[in-house]
Amino acid sequence: KNLRLCVEDTEIVNGIIEDLVVKSISGWVIEGDNEKAKKFIEDEFKRLDMMSIMHEIARNNIIDGSMYYNKVVQKGKLYLRELAFDGENYRIKEFYDALTCAEVIGYKQIVQKNKNTNRDWQKREFRDCTEEQEEVEYDFLPEEVLATHFFTRHGKHKGLVENVLDEAYMLNLLLRMMPQVVYKQTNTMILKKDDKQEGLIHIAKTAIKKAVNALTNYHKKGVITIPYGIELDVVGDNVLPKIEEYIKSLKSLLFEGLMTPESL
Repeated sequence: KNLRLCVEDTEIVNGIIEDLVVKSISGWVIEGDNEKAKKFIEDEFKRLDMMSIMHEIARNNIIDGSMYYNKVVQKGKLYLRELAFDGENYRIKEFYDALTCAEVIGYKQIVQKNKNTNRDWQKREFRDCTEEQEEVEYDFLPEEVLATHFFTRHGKHKGLVENVLDEAYMLNLLLRMMPQVVYKQTNTMILKKDDKQEGLIHIAKTAIKKAVNALTNYHKKGVITIPYGIELDVVGDNVLPKIEEYIKSLKSLLFEGLMTPESL
């Protein structure tokens, strides 16, 4: 779940992944010396919309590390049905042979299924078609599943996004903070009253409140008048933190963590 949120919430991560995917699935051709077989492959490629499937496989492998399709044969034709997998509500477990623990002998999938909406739906009104989720399990044999993985480490399938979770979080945090930092650094003022060096001057609370109200969003006003005995000053030194340098550094780490050519 965190992997997908990272991609959805971080524009640069999503852009890098899309660039990697498009480059990886483009520029290839179907070649062969048997024209009939070549024509059959080309027709099947279009029928299955393989470009979309290749895009999904490449993208999900980079993000989640894995993707699964159920191979369904209907009337002599193969169809690929994506198996829902998010590692949380929709999970897939692989089972290996006991002897070598290397050969997959089956898959088990857990999904959340709505048991109400499709039941007699034509006889019910729209507002009555409510959802009620129930957990359902499905079993698949190896020959029924097309499983793809980016790479495997210590027996677990891994993608690239988990390499940059911390960097993406810090980048998003900085980007959200930047407008506030700029505003606060250049628009926050303080009031000074009762200068002890010149003797105490009594200032009524109403006068102080009036001055505070006058200073609120002062940059939008032309002239500000304040009571005698109150001085103005700016919080800080009016020098903006070097946020852009931090952002540039984090972006560089994202490019490196996602193994892009730009990181070389």
